[in-house]
Amino acid sequence: MAEPAAVVQSSVADKDAPVEVIVPGKEPLQWLRKITVISLVIVCYIYFRWLPSAHLPRIITALGLIWLSVSYRLYLPWFGSSPEDPIITSLRASEMWVVPFLLMLTFDATMVPWVFDDFRDLVICKLGHVGEDHARLTLRAPGMTVAELCYGNVKDLPESMVCKNLTLPGLDATDTDFVFQTSISDLEPDNSYLYSVRGWENVEEQSTASNETIASILGLQVFKTAPKRGESSQYTFLASSCILPGFPYNPIKRNRINGFESLYNVHLDNREAPSFMLFLGDFIYYDLPHFPELSLDNYYQKYRTIYASESFRQVYWHLPIVHTYDDHDVVNNYDSGEDTERYQVAHSAFEAYHGGSNPPAVRPGATYYTFSRGAVDYFLLDTRRYRSPNTAVDDAHKTMLGRQQLSDLLSWLGDYDGGNTKFKVIVSSVPFTRNWGGVDGHLDTWGGFLTERAIILEAVRKAGRDVICISGDRHEFAATLVGEPGTPNVLDLAIGPLNQFYLPFATYSGDKYPETDRKLSYIPSGNEKWGFFSVDTAASPPTIDFQLKVYGESVWNYTIVGQDA
Repeated sequence: MAEPAAVVQSSVADKDAPVEVIVPGKEPLQWLRKITVISLVIVCYIYFRWLPSAHLPRIITALGLIWLSVSYRLYLPWFGSSPEDPIITSLRASEMWVVPFLLMLTFDATMVPWVFDDFRDLVICKLGHVGEDHARLTLRAPGMTVAELCYGNVKDLPESMVCKNLTLPGLDATDTDFVFQTSISDLEPDNSYLYSVRGWENVEEQSTASNETIASILGLQVFKTAPKRGESSQYTFLASSCILPGFPYNPIKRNRINGFESLYNVHLDNREAPSFMLFLGDFIYYDLPHFPELSLDNYYQKYRTIYASESFRQVYWHLPIVHTYDDHDVVNNYDSGEDTERYQVAHSAFEAYHGGSNPPAVRPGATYYTFSRGAVDYFLLDTRRYRSPNTAVDDAHKTMLGRQQLSDLLSWLGDYDGGNTKFKVIVSSVPFTRNWGGVDGHLDTWGGFLTERAIILEAVRKAGRDVICISGDRHEFAATLVGEPGTPNVLDLAIGPLNQFYLPFATYSGDKYPETDRKLSYIPSGNEKWGFFSVDTAASPPTIDFQLKVYGESVWNYTIVGQDA
């Protein structure tokens, strides 16, 4: 039977108006086509600009296949028609370019950076922890086997300049992704140092190279050592969490990290740099937007992708950064312990790129760290390696820190160096408050580990001093006083994301537990958020001024007042 003629509705007054094609007997397919295209546009907008979920590319692909199938059934009978046929004209003028274009952008956003940009030749020189008498460096220089590290005290240049040769991992060090950790030692506290690194393929090239042929890894840069523990001082530092390069999606700059660019413009561009940055976890998102198969090389590629970003490079060239890690550095909401293959692989990648340049671990092989800068002590927790399953019964057996780490934390909380320490700062990758909700906020944060949290709060009460907890993970900012009124509290500052999505609906409630968790501020909006801390332990009483930066602007301030003795 011959196909019925198509019915064409158009405006008589305006012959150039869009043509609406209705295929007799196939109106449901016409509606399905329209709904599919509209849905595709909406989902693509969400994926590109709001929520880079690993599930959305699959949904986008499914919608594209539905559109293709429906279009085939609707328009195939007319494919032999004249090019001016209104049905062909309508198809060509709308979805024929919109749908393929959106599918192409989805592939570009999801797979192109992963398949074509592995950055295996990436060269890195990044400053990590800077202590009283040392500074730690992370180097990566594939193809180079020899490097020269030169450094000197700024006040005594050029006489103070010292150079030493470093043996790099070599040409086959794929197990460490060619990453090498080293230290600058025997430094004076509270002094500024100039340093540079340059490298060669071999010793013979080094001996014959001129200044023009040297392969420079890093030009001259400056850092300042920490004052001695307990000494009064003034300095600033930054804190944030959660970055995903290329978000929001920009096809021209796939590897751009807007948050780091904003941070650089506010704090580093022709300014005196803060003393350091605390990165609070989710440095990589192994499961977003592309979730590759489990392998050490794939974890390494996630790290290289961020280090290759010019947005990050201009920051880590000038700013020492210390890291803790969180779930997405392993996989979302990880709570399966340290013995799984996934954890072992993720841990190896973290150690290669960050662990070796962090402060010294509290215990050999551990991934929790302590350091002091003047009269402020810092404890970087490991909240993933030793934790019980999130859904376990919250009793004395459930733990986030594990027995040894908890014991070390409690000892640290009780040590104020004879009154010389003015502030204690806990760095936790997940918030200390129980006020978070949503899908997992009551389980994945300290809200799911209240028994262990109570032990920590009791130690804070016995020490008689308020404690600061700087945390990440939630992609929203909240400031909460944790503890009973009238007793020493923990001020929990959940800061992030630096470059990630935020939810358009509230997942934090400050009214649920007023007897233990009291809201000071809640600011969910903003893809770029970080904290700026100004420490002044020379003042009486000592203070830490906190500013929340959103897109580079200060939107909330708070002053933390300590005790003189």
